[in-house]
Amino acid sequence: MRDTKKTGIFFAVISCIFVGIWIVARLTGALQWFAISTASDAPTLKVGSNLFATNLKKPARLDFICYKAYDSASKRYDTYIHRLCAIAGDKVEIKDGLLYVNNDRIDSAINLCQQYFVSQKELNRIGKQDENMTVEMDLGDSSVICADEKFILKHGITATRYVHQKGAVNEYIQRIYGKDWNEDQFGPIIVPQGYYFVLGDNRHNAMDSRYTGFIPVSDWKYTALR
Repeated sequence: MRDTKKTGIFFAVISCIFVGIWIVARLTGALQWFAISTASDAPTLKVGSNLFATNLKKPARLDFICYKAYDSASKRYDTYIHRLCAIAGDKVEIKDGLLYVNNDRIDSAINLCQQYFVSQKELNRIGKQDENMTVEMDLGDSSVICADEKFILKHGITATRYVHQKGAVNEYIQRIYGKDWNEDQFGPIIVPQGYYFVLGDNRHNAMDSRYTGFIPVSDWKYTALR
């Protein structure tokens, strides 16, 4: 009976220690927990998944960062999570939907979610939609789908990547940068001092630096732990 009581006290003390560490970590920002509520970083960060982040780790290129930004819909500042793709002094350019930083394709190893043209016959063969694929536009005999590259390869889908061409001006991007660019034909532009350039892995469904502008380094709050 005495041993059982000692064991109970031991585990109670250990539990209190862990709870105390967690509270201190949360209050200091040393460790934060976030639930993913949007698909802007799919398929890497799926809706409903969770991640831990810390303010003890300065971000490097291709890290996911948590930062504060103004949400025009809710008219308040909120926490956004996107991938840090470029830092001050970097040259950023998106050509045919592919990202280049300082003339190098830096995200070629990332399983990005892109838009593709597929025939209706091919779409019927694929079957019902799941979290790895959604139909964006029904064009009658074909459709534009949003899917990640691994999904396309896994199912042997015959598809052509949908790319906005030069001259197709995105008014939101034009308003921010004063250039006749779009989400797939962007830059080149140099990231100014004191700023970051971020992108979502879901390249056609992310409210990232293309639409909101460069992110002040001072708005960085946490770096994701992965």
